[in-house]
Amino acid sequence: MEMFAPSYAMELREPRPEQPRSPRLRHKQVARIICHLRDDLHGSHPQLNMPTRWMIECLVANGYREAHEEWQAIVIETLKNVRNLASANLHSNQGFTRLDGKTPLFPNDQLFDEWDAFRFCQTLLQYLGSL
Repeated sequence: MEMFAPSYAMELREPRPEQPRSPRLRHKQVARIICHLRDDLHGSHPQLNMPTRWMIECLVANGYREAHEEWQAIVIETLKNVRNLASANLHSNQGFTRLDGKTPLFPNDQLFDEWDAFRFCQTLLQYLGSL
């Protein structure tokens, strides 16, 4: 008996025509990519304090800039922006905000601070450089 994919599965694999992508949707996709990379990173750096999905979404919301077309470049640029923001704000709690854009992100109840954000981004950038 031969296995085959249903005809609708083939339709899903065909590329869709380019649709305008809103920055919000691209921001969410960058956060998802970083979450997957975080999971990969955990195996090689178990001692590193890993952010939750919500924390990654907040960090990306603060560091995302629409500057590139390729996903890898967008993710790397976002990580660099977050790392630089975290480095600049190590001694003040005024740089990062939550998803509402008003409430300060740090301090929070997740035991994750600017230093953890800096170390996470720095380590992930090094990890991406070694791929």
